[in-house]
Amino acid sequence: MAIRNCLPWLACAAIAAATTSVSAQETIRLRIASGHPPVNTYVNLMQNFFVPQVTKRIAPSTKHEVELVEG
Repeated sequence: MAIRNCLPWLACAAIAAATTSVSAQETIRLRIASGHPPVNTYVNLMQNFFVPQVTKRIAPSTKHEVELVEG
C-alpha cells in the first residue's frame, strides 16, 4: 500500500521537473522502469494504472503531450 500512496507524488515530481525545463516543446518524454517482472504488484500497477492515469490527466490540463517510455 505504501507504494500506491507514493505514485501520485512521484508523478507530480516527474512532471514538475520535466515541465519547468521544457516550456517550448510539445512532447515531454519520461522514462519509467523497474528491474522486476510485471507479475510483481507494483510493476503491474505502474503499467496498468500509473502510466495511463498520468497520460490521461496531463492531456486536458496542459498543451504538452507526455510520452512515458517503459523499460
